Amino acid sequence: MSSPSKQRPWEGQITNQVYSQIAKEEYSEACQLLKDLLRRKPRCQAGQSLLGFCSYQRGDYQAAADSYAALLQLCPENRQYRQDFAKAQLKAGQSEEAAITAGAISSHRPGADLLQLCIKFALNDIPGCRQLLDSPAVSPLDACTAAGCLLYSEGNYIEAHGKFAEAAAICTLRPQLIYAMGLCCYQEKQYGAALALAAEIIEHGVREHPELGIGSTAKGQANVRRIPNSPVLQESALIEAFNLKAAVELHMGNVNAAQSALQDMPPRAEADLDPVTLHNLALAASEEDAAGCFSRLHHLLTSSCFPAEAFSNLLLLYCSPQHALYDAAADLMAQNPDLVEHSISKELLQFLDACMLKQRLPDAAFEKFEELSSKQLEGLHKLVKDLQVARLSRDELAIRKAILAYGAALEIFIPVLMAQAHISWEMEDYCQAESLLEQCSDVCQDHGVWRCNLAHATFMQDGKTAEAMDLYAPLIEKADASDGLLQVTAISIANLCAAYILDGQNDKAEAIMHSVEEEERHALLKDPEASSLHLCIINLVIGTLYCSRGLWDFGLSCMLKCLEPNERKLDEDTWFYTRNCLLSLLDGLAKRACSIKEETRAELMHFLQHVQEVPTCLIGPSATETTWSSISCESQQLLQVFRCIQTM
Repeated sequence: MSSPSKQRPWEGQITNQVYSQIAKEEYSEACQLLKDLLRRKPRCQAGQSLLGFCSYQRGDYQAAADSYAALLQLCPENRQYRQDFAKAQLKAGQSEEAAITAGAISSHRPGADLLQLCIKFALNDIPGCRQLLDSPAVSPLDACTAAGCLLYSEGNYIEAHGKFAEAAAICTLRPQLIYAMGLCCYQEKQYGAALALAAEIIEHGVREHPELGIGSTAKGQANVRRIPNSPVLQESALIEAFNLKAAVELHMGNVNAAQSALQDMPPRAEADLDPVTLHNLALAASEEDAAGCFSRLHHLLTSSCFPAEAFSNLLLLYCSPQHALYDAAADLMAQNPDLVEHSISKELLQFLDACMLKQRLPDAAFEKFEELSSKQLEGLHKLVKDLQVARLSRDELAIRKAILAYGAALEIFIPVLMAQAHISWEMEDYCQAESLLEQCSDVCQDHGVWRCNLAHATFMQDGKTAEAMDLYAPLIEKADASDGLLQVTAISIANLCAAYILDGQNDKAEAIMHSVEEEERHALLKDPEASSLHLCIINLVIGTLYCSRGLWDFGLSCMLKCLEPNERKLDEDTWFYTRNCLLSLLDGLAKRACSIKEETRAELMHFLQHVQEVPTCLIGPSATETTWSSISCESQQLLQVFRCIQTM
């Protein structure tokens, strides 16, 4: 029998391979070799230690924690293993367990106080954190950074920004500190500054770390090498910077820009994606792939560590008018009572309850929204007074804080007001919807969503074309002068053009449509895969307008022409307007209230037959539907009804 102290030849080969892979930062491959070694020799201390290190470096913190737990079984008195175990537990989201493990570590050990500080921060023990900030074992840089984190967690973003800037001045360029400042800018609604800081991190990464393959996925390179979650990648803060950029773009409604930011990240395998990236990928795809978005968010909720916003965002998506999956929201809340208690504010819970009630008891939901919005409106008026006091005292910090608080409160209030007005909209009581929105003009007059929805409610009422134009026009002019008309919702532009036509100002409508056409042409030249259907939707709305005035042949001809080629122009949105107009036509034909020329009828039948052969997207489910449909299926049903009416 060979001596235990002697290393077997195969062990020596594995050791050489492992250290070679660690030097190359190939931690996944090293982990696989070490697992093979430990299957043959389960009590190998060196192998278990290396596996813990490699797992930690590749971001698999649970596996690292398991390795260090096994090491402590072998060497219960080893303080370094205990400290590493606590770090891995903390990173794996096991804060309470990490606190117990770290409790047995002497504060005299290097890094012990900083570890305790991080654990207390994760446990939201703010007083305990403040006590440790003065510890001589914590460096000035770490103390300053930690102070910034504490201020950020308390919602003091302006002071936190100052602390992170102070920490950045102590050391040479640290991307993580720049990211922290960018995050503060995001919370302060300084989106331009946040994007600039994210760009600084990205430019530094491109310059210093070409091996990370930034933008290689977006460039369409074949066989892109996947980047592991290495210390270099973590220290570069590139993932955080791209996520920050995506969050800003999503908040500003630039979904395509957000998707581009996420695509430009260093390419990683799906299994290596962090929870924040998975969360943002889901949100960025919510419009074009709702089912995939829901699936990603559900998957996140089953993991041990996920963004706090994931649960509330999934509920809000379920309860949005676009999806109206109220039963799914109720089931999700029933399945996760702990998350409901700890992750959702009282106001958000009231809002969600009202949303879920809307489908069954709209009047009761309306009252709940009224109660909640009245309370929030009162809070907004109080914040306006606070802002006035701050301005009178000329306290710049107090003014900035008051503006920030007001902006945050307004962003919470707007969805409540819109949900309440939506009930009136669904009942086709556009006058009541307009009245509700106008009651809040003193606090909402500069908010784009409020103005846009007020314009919609006004436009839907007869005799209010001029008022609708006055509301829509500033939105279009502002976009035309800054980000372009394609950043405005297509229906807003379409309604303004329709209003101009109703008012006899066809030249203004044509000028807007020409600008949209030019922007779409430039977007297509820049990206041949880009898809913008603004002009198509504008023409569909105008065609519908002519149909509503009894000019069915001309209106239908306009609509069918703008949908060519069907392969590119048909999607859920364009089909919505087309289908609704065709249903109105069928209703009129069945009642003998209207008629169309034989030429138009033939053109329409040909269109519906062709659409059945075009690969198109799924539609639904909605508040009144529980199953998915498709454009092809619905066009077939419409064609059958047309044929039935022909035989009448």
